[in-house]
Amino acid sequence: VGAMDGTYQVHVDNLATNSYLTVEANVSKTTDKITDSSGNFTYQYDKDGDGTMETYPVPGTPDTTLQGLANLINNDKNNPGVTATIMEMGGKFYFQMYSNESGAGTDIKINQSDPFLQSMKAFRHPADPGNPSANPPIPATPEGPNAWIPKAGTDAKFQINGQDLTSSSNNFKVYGMEMNLTNAGDAIITVGTDKKAMK
Repeated sequence: VGAMDGTYQVHVDNLATNSYLTVEANVSKTTDKITDSSGNFTYQYDKDGDGTMETYPVPGTPDTTLQGLANLINNDKNNPGVTATIMEMGGKFYFQMYSNESGAGTDIKINQSDPFLQSMKAFRHPADPGNPSANPPIPATPEGPNAWIPKAGTDAKFQINGQDLTSSSNNFKVYGMEMNLTNAGDAIITVGTDKKAMK
């Protein structure tokens, strides 16, 4: 069933977004080895968007590189819908994980107590020159420039003819209309029947 003839006033407050988890990596190139240990890089993800965080361990080895870790996450057969990538900006590398699906409740978290994560030199603060043994793990919350920085996913919020609506995606069907939200703002949609074509 298509949309009913009429005029629809649309106001978009914000678009649906994916969740992100980003950290600056202390490496000079993506092929740098980042650990001397074996273990699981563990993260949590709300796969069903119901508030339940499930744990996903990704096995790693002593020769794991920064790019290798991203590959391990992306190629994991149990990957719930998360992509790992590496960005280079201003001569610095950033390791980022993001949800493939947009919407609220798609958060990603890491297990900061994971020994394998703590062994990763790329995710530790540079050692204090005056105290080489001082090399604490990067905190799991935004406590400094080298912290893991989370950005929660959001639902699209909009109104059609004054009615408040939400969607976990920017592409959806409502009132018989296929909608594709591209930016916040206002629009007027007029739906009419081509009576000439019906003759």
